[in-house]
Amino acid sequence: MRGLYIHVPYCQVRCHYCAFYSKTRFSPNEPEVFARTIIAELSALSNTSFQTVYIGGGTPTLMGNGLVELIRQVANLIPLTQVREFTIEANPESLTPDLLHNLKHYTPVNRISIGAQSFDNSTLKFLNRPHLAETAIDRIENSLNMGFNTGADIIFDIPTVPTKNTLNDINTLVKLGVNHISAYSYTPDTNFLKDKVNPDNTIFDQVANEITKQGYKHYEISNFAQEGRESMHNGIYWSMGEYIGLGPSAHSMYYNHQGERIRYKNVSNTKLYCQNYEKYRQYTPLTAQQQLMESFVFPLRTSKGVDVANVLARMPITWQQHEKNNQANTNEQPRIKILAGLPLELQKRVAHLMDKQLLRETPVGIATTPKGLMLLDSVMEYLYY
Repeated sequence: MRGLYIHVPYCQVRCHYCAFYSKTRFSPNEPEVFARTIIAELSALSNTSFQTVYIGGGTPTLMGNGLVELIRQVANLIPLTQVREFTIEANPESLTPDLLHNLKHYTPVNRISIGAQSFDNSTLKFLNRPHLAETAIDRIENSLNMGFNTGADIIFDIPTVPTKNTLNDINTLVKLGVNHISAYSYTPDTNFLKDKVNPDNTIFDQVANEITKQGYKHYEISNFAQEGRESMHNGIYWSMGEYIGLGPSAHSMYYNHQGERIRYKNVSNTKLYCQNYEKYRQYTPLTAQQQLMESFVFPLRTSKGVDVANVLARMPITWQQHEKNNQANTNEQPRIKILAGLPLELQKRVAHLMDKQLLRETPVGIATTPKGLMLLDSVMEYLYY
């Protein structure tokens, strides 16, 4: 599966905790110039075949019907019959009934992810969110009623905000019947409340239990979904599929003809991006070791865990041959049969974490235990070598 991501950099206000590239001040004609550059970047691709499209930000819905026009132009450049999921991120204050209507009737969008973050107005004000809880509830209901696959985000572990607020947020989403819930532990990318965050004092387990007991599947560390409503696009990231990012600050990853993984990032500056998006790109070729670590560690975020055959298939052919010869020249046998073909050092580290009951064996590879998921950062750090 291959995904397309489009980054819309515009926001009404900047949330206190967020450091994603966005801007709140821009000229009236800038979004139009930005949209033309997105179409130019997409048109320049040699392969415009995608199974998922995701428009994020920033706040894409701040563009209003300019977003509708951008989506229509994107749809004219890609084979829509192959697109299984077309998502936009939305903020409640700009996801107006008129915009929802136009998205439904004039675009291929079938999934909307709404940034609710909380249903307590004092918490929203504290975080500098520009909407009210009542608005978020209304827009979620409208999106569901119009037949969109609808998800919403909430944030927990916010310093000074009581646990009962988060439990109320979950209860609200369940009552609304959202198809997907993203629940993020508060981890500021700015200095806002940074000195008050205690990663050991988390209600992650309580949040996960509260959502799953309502019938949502905990399929990725921060994501829960009704049956069949998992995010296909995000699944591409965790399984090391190709994705192309358009727009300022957008990331891309693809495989070259030798099977080597190449990453690049667009400049985090809308003016420079629109002037010459290719000139300011930053490329990051990965070593075989880095590629191996990514392929093995990233999927541990998910309930499915690591598919060893997929990891090996994603590695460059030269690496596969070298590792095969290396293991043929040693008498050391893999302790865990499913890990055969992986470097012995990685196998040893996995075995150690299994002894600590942080990892478990699956029919196709390895996954975290509930305890391992709680300590995922430490698990990932230990596996990297």
